Amino acid sequence: MIKSKWFYYVSMISLSILVFTYILNITHTYTFVKHNNEILTKKKSDLFIERNSNAFFYFVQVTDLHINTHVKTKGFCHFKECVEEINSINPEFVIISGDIVDSMNEKYDGIVSKQDFCQYLDLVSGINVPVYDIRGNHDVFGLNSDENMEYLNKFMIRKERNYFFEFEKSDNKFIFVFIDGTPKFTSKRFLNFFGYFDDKEFEEEVTNKIRNNNYDHVILTTHYPSNTITTTSQTFFNPSVYLCGHLHNLIFFNEMYKIHENGCTEAELS
Repeated sequence: MIKSKWFYYVSMISLSILVFTYILNITHTYTFVKHNNEILTKKKSDLFIERNSNAFFYFVQVTDLHINTHVKTKGFCHFKECVEEINSINPEFVIISGDIVDSMNEKYDGIVSKQDFCQYLDLVSGINVPVYDIRGNHDVFGLNSDENMEYLNKFMIRKERNYFFEFEKSDNKFIFVFIDGTPKFTSKRFLNFFGYFDDKEFEEEVTNKIRNNNYDHVILTTHYPSNTITTTSQTFFNPSVYLCGHLHNLIFFNEMYKIHENGCTEAELS
């Protein structure tokens, strides 16, 4: 019991240091650059569509469900209500941007629970429109590399780490890109607080697709905000919109969003 408490306090101190470091850097500008001086999308600043336009459409982003059948049960109850609301709204599709399960037991050990994921699959199956999900750091706590892929294949709606889909409305073309920034070798606690993306093959495929199809907008979704994810990418797909979760409201901030130098709107759903 003493050992468990000791680990808990060390973890809390470590997380506090990480959060404090993030606050110090919260005004840091993450620059999405042009690729070889090309503008990969054609209307970077024209993000707003008139409500009476044929191009107007709805989709829903949900994040940080933290479903937990062991300690905190609110996540399950909230998502159940959310599913009902989603079906009443009837959007084009739903995006779920990670931390689907909480992976915390009574001792605050970070261990992924199959039962929690089964609860998620049971609820998400009730959504009447397509669902596109991506994992967050809580979804991989304590998994080795084999378990990592096993859980991806068994418990996620989408079975790839990184993927994309195209969407057209009227004469407008969009590409939605999903990045799984979770580490392949994970920790039971907070060492995977920061994400990482290095899939060069996927990056090349999507970048070429963007260049050749002249999309109006690129919408990127990942669990991690841009200054909590490291990438080898030069452009990170140069999105018009960057959707994420992870930080909730960071205790102090009710609205967390940023307009980047290239016009990209980054929104952390809290």
